[in-house]
Amino acid sequence: ITTLEPEYLFDSRDNQKYPIVKIGNQYWMAENLNYFTSNGSWYYDNDSIKYSRFGRLYNWYMARDVCPDGWHLADNKDWDELFIYLNDSVKCNNGNYCSAYKLKLPGTTMWEYESDQTNNETGFSAVAAGTYDSNTNSFYNNMVNGVFWSFNESGTDKAWFYRLESYSNCIYSNYGDKNSGLSVRCIKDK
Repeated sequence: ITTLEPEYLFDSRDNQKYPIVKIGNQYWMAENLNYFTSNGSWYYDNDSIKYSRFGRLYNWYMARDVCPDGWHLADNKDWDELFIYLNDSVKCNNGNYCSAYKLKLPGTTMWEYESDQTNNETGFSAVAAGTYDSNTNSFYNNMVNGVFWSFNESGTDKAWFYRLESYSNCIYSNYGDKNSGLSVRCIKDK
């Protein structure tokens, strides 16, 4: 896989700088978005250290509009293009993609467990930021799951997401409550 050395996106809204990486014909942020909003976003356990390491968790309504100008929340087509570029024709037993090891940041500072295959060869640098459940006002699975919103809806109260897990190289796609807090990866407009 050919990737560029990281370039950077400067977000003038709050003066944060994000590494970006080219994967195939796409430019992705190589960190989770960390832009503060007064509602619709949280940092895990309200812990400022986790905030700086894992980015913020956004509900789907906020996630649709929170990317900087010239960037957008990745949709299912964007994610599919990424997986096709990774030549992810091999499926896990459950029918999901099996190339999470190419996307996950190695080491156990961002994941509870690291598989021998984990190499982040794409530079995507996925981390296990966990999730926020608005129904119980609780946080779950920091260091276990990295869960990323897609722009695509599934009915009036659900939207699609992609989940990477600490103990698996599968990439799971499913849909969940739009009020949940998940990570956001922005992709550059074409």
